[in-house]
Amino acid sequence: VWDKKMKTVTPWEYRRQKRLALIKKRIEATERGDVPVSKEKGKSTRGIKKQKVTLVRVSDGDTIKVKELAKTIRFAYIDAPEKSQMGGKESKQVLQKLISGKSQLSIKVIESGRYGRYIAIVYY
Repeated sequence: VWDKKMKTVTPWEYRRQKRLALIKKRIEATERGDVPVSKEKGKSTRGIKKQKVTLVRVSDGDTIKVKELAKTIRFAYIDAPEKSQMGGKESKQVLQKLISGKSQLSIKVIESGRYGRYIAIVYY
């Protein structure tokens, strides 16, 4: 694989660049309101606006529990290690520090993911 300057790019770097471009497109589409349809039977998340929620706890580096919704919230476009994986405890601690003192958050649900969680963009 070659970049514009005719230097070689490793396969790992090429995949990374492709993933970043895809994430950027998804974020732009979400900001425009072109959110995907939920995978739940016929339920669409189009038109869902930001809503304020109260943080209950941080589950891991990319998952939180909020008071207003029965389901947990997984951050969209973020992939943090699970608690049992290497770096899992650290990622949870970083998220706790990042949102410490912020009991009120705003979320925009994108879709309902597998494992019964909402996938959402979280604003703090």
